[in-house]
Amino acid sequence: MRNRRVLTSALVVAALAVAAPALGAGKGSYSDPSGDAKSGPDVTRVKVAKLKTGWLQFTLTVANRKSNIQVGDVVYVAVDSDRKPSTGINVTHSTDPKQQGPDYAFTMYYAGGSSLTSGGFRLVTGQQPKSIAKPSTIKETAKAGTFTIAVSPKLFRPPKRFSFFVWAYTNPSSSGNLDFAPNTGVYAYTTPKK
Repeated sequence: MRNRRVLTSALVVAALAVAAPALGAGKGSYSDPSGDAKSGPDVTRVKVAKLKTGWLQFTLTVANRKSNIQVGDVVYVAVDSDRKPSTGINVTHSTDPKQQGPDYAFTMYYAGGSSLTSGGFRLVTGQQPKSIAKPSTIKETAKAGTFTIAVSPKLFRPPKRFSFFVWAYTNPSSSGNLDFAPNTGVYAYTTPKK
């Protein structure tokens, strides 16, 4: 796996202790190989749901966290809302052209106990990431084997089509602690027709 730098944990903002909303309107499911992250979270499936309430929900299945999540686990969802790699920010310093233009990043960090912290960031070419999360605009949950990030339409109103990728880690500087899903390229999501 390529070695890439990631956004610093300084991007993580205040914790929100609320549950994710129920599933509804449109759904997409994507897979990623297991075994490509040894000690960091090993993402094997990503489900996306556009909920009836307008919320956008990302649910990650993590193969090596079936018994419990670990202190220091971090998850990022990078969304290229205009599907143009030339806009946004290459937040992971990737050499993969398709992963170079996310316009938004949504994060979750587990600090132990019941302490989950989430954040949302607007990514604009030539600028530092700007925190856009406000109270009750991101809901996160983490339990054995699953991490969920749900984003309010007040924070991000997704277009009908967008691309995204996920990266998860515990300590990005150690070998085997970083996982990208997909490993190369991006997933493409289209809101299903009603």
